[in-house]
Amino acid sequence: MPERFLRRTLDDEEIVVDLEKGEFYGLNRTAARILELWRDGVREPMAIAETLAAEFEIDVAEAQAAAKRLLDEAKDHGLLEDESA
Repeated sequence: MPERFLRRTLDDEEIVVDLEKGEFYGLNRTAARILELWRDGVREPMAIAETLAAEFEIDVAEAQAAAKRLLDEAKDHGLLEDESA
């Protein structure tokens, strides 16, 4: 995540603030985990989905769709340093 973003955890939600634009994003546990996996180098939606499915006991196809959707949105908002989402 680029340095212009500030992250804080509040209860079960992660708050991400874009310091340049003054915008903020509230991420639930699943969304925060997707971005955490991305930061840790897991870049393929299917690999992220398999981890989510195991950790949150959800369907792999559903997890893959959610990961792809969130990564696309995060890319659109500049949250991802690597443009290969």
